[in-house]
Amino acid sequence: MDKSLTHLAAFYHWERTTPDNVFLRQPYGAQWFTLTYAEAGRQARIMATALQDRGLPPGAHVGILSKNCYHWILADLAIMMGGFVSVPFYANLTADHLRDVATQSHIQLLFVGKLETWEEQRAGVPDNVGIIRFPHYAGNSRVTEGTDWDELQAHGSPLEGEPLPEPDDTWTLLYTSGTTGTPKGAVHTYRNPTLLIEAERRHHFLGLFRMQAAQFFSFLPLNHVAERMIVEVAAFVTGGTISFGESIDTFARNLQDTQPTLFFAVPRIWSKFQLAIHGKIPPPLFRFLMSVPGLNTWFKRTLRHRLGLGRAEILLTGASITPQFLKDWYRRLGLDLREVYGSTEITGGVTLMPAGQDRPGTVGRPVDETEIRIDETTGEILAKVPWTMTEYFENPDLTAEVLRDGWYHTGD
Repeated sequence: MDKSLTHLAAFYHWERTTPDNVFLRQPYGAQWFTLTYAEAGRQARIMATALQDRGLPPGAHVGILSKNCYHWILADLAIMMGGFVSVPFYANLTADHLRDVATQSHIQLLFVGKLETWEEQRAGVPDNVGIIRFPHYAGNSRVTEGTDWDELQAHGSPLEGEPLPEPDDTWTLLYTSGTTGTPKGAVHTYRNPTLLIEAERRHHFLGLFRMQAAQFFSFLPLNHVAERMIVEVAAFVTGGTISFGESIDTFARNLQDTQPTLFFAVPRIWSKFQLAIHGKIPPPLFRFLMSVPGLNTWFKRTLRHRLGLGRAEILLTGASITPQFLKDWYRRLGLDLREVYGSTEITGGVTLMPAGQDRPGTVGRPVDETEIRIDETTGEILAKVPWTMTEYFENPDLTAEVLRDGWYHTGD
C-alpha cells in the first residue's frame, strides 16, 4: 500500500491545493469561528513540533479527553503529524475509569479540553502524564492544569514538510467499554481506514465521493469509531468542512445553520426530531399539509430545512435498529435513513442499507469486499473484513478469542 493514500496525506493535499477553503467551523453563541485548511494546518504543525520538543519517542501514546470541538481535530492532526498514536477517551469518564484507561494505554501526554466535570475527572490523570489544555469553552469546566494551547501556538514553530506514517504504523487505540467494563483498546493501523476509504472510492457503497458538497456536522463522540470515520476521516479525504455543535441547548440551531450533506445519528436523535416537529405541528395538520398537492412539496422542503437537513444527501442511522415507522415518516419527507451495522474492532461498518432499497427489519447488506456469516452452532455474527483491528492492546487472550481463522467474532 502506498502511504500517500492515507487520510493524513489527503489532508496535506487539501492544505496545499485549497488552503483558503474552510475546514473547521465552531459556534460561539450566534457567531461561527472558521479555520481554513491552511490555518488548521499551521496550528496542527506548531502543536506537532511542541509534542516532539517534549521528547516523546516516535509512536508514543497521546490521549485526548474532550467533547467534540475544533481543537479535538487539530490535536488529532498534530498527533499524526508528529508520528505519535492517538488515544481518545469518552469525555464523561469518571476519575476511576479515566485512570484505568490512561494507565492501561500507557499515554505519556493528555490533551484536555471541552469538559463538564473536569473538577472530578482530574484526579484520574496519572501523575506521570503531562497535560496540554485547550482554550476555555464557555459553559464548561475551566482547566488550569498543564500547558496552555494558545501559549504553545504563540511561541512555537510549525513542523515542516509532509511527514507520513507507514501503512502498518499504529494510528489509534479506540477503547470499546465506554464508562463500564474492562477497558479494551482496539489497535488500528493506518492501513485500516485507508482500505475502507479506497473500497468506498471503488464501489461507492456510501456515496461519499459523489456528494455535491462535503459538509459534516460533528456531535456524536469523536472517540467513537463511527464519528471518527464518518466525519473526521471522511472530511480529510473529501476536502470537506466539519461544523460542531456548541451545546445540547444550541444543537438544533447549530445543525440548521450547517445544513450538512452527510449526517449520522442514533435512533434516539431521529425520534427527538420527529417529536419536535409534532410538538409544533399537530398530527392532523401535519397529515393535511402532506396531502395537498403542490403545498406538500413546499411543506416538505421547509421541514427538511428546519431540521437542518435541507441539503442532506447521505443520512445514516445505527447503534440499534431504527423503528420502521420512523424511517417511513422520514421517507415521506424525502429523507432516506440508511441503517449501518459495525463495531470498533472493524473500523466501523460492515453492513449498510443501499440507498433507496430499505428492507424492514434488516441492517442492509455486507459492504463490498467484506463477508458475513452466522455461526451454525452459536448463532453469532462473524465478519471477515480487510480493515479489522490488529489486536486488543496488551490483551492477547481476548484478541485470540475474537479473531479466529480470519473472522472477527462480534459477540452479537
